[in-house]
Amino acid sequence: MTSSPNLDQMTPEQLRALAAQALQLQSQVEAMSKKIQNDQTVIEQLTYEIALLKRQKFAKRSEQISPAQSSLLDDLLDTDVEAMRPS
Repeated sequence: MTSSPNLDQMTPEQLRALAAQALQLQSQVEAMSKKIQNDQTVIEQLTYEIALLKRQKFAKRSEQISPAQSSLLDDLLDTDVEAMRPS
C-alpha cells in the first residue's frame, strides 16, 4: 500500500491530477461493483437452472418401476389380499 501524499505540499496542478485520479478510481470501483452484481445474478440463474435440470433428471419419473416389476408387485398384492380374506 502506498503512503498518502502530503496535500499541503502539493501544487494546485498536482491536486487536480490527484482528484482526477480519485474520480477515475471511483468510476472503476462502480463499474466493477456493477459487474459483480451482474455476475452474481447470472450465477443465481444458473444455479436455479441446474436445480431444475437435476429435478427433471432424478425426479420420481426416473425412479418408476418397470412393467415386469409392477406385474410382480400386483401378484404379491393379490396373494396378500387373498390371504387376508376369511375362508
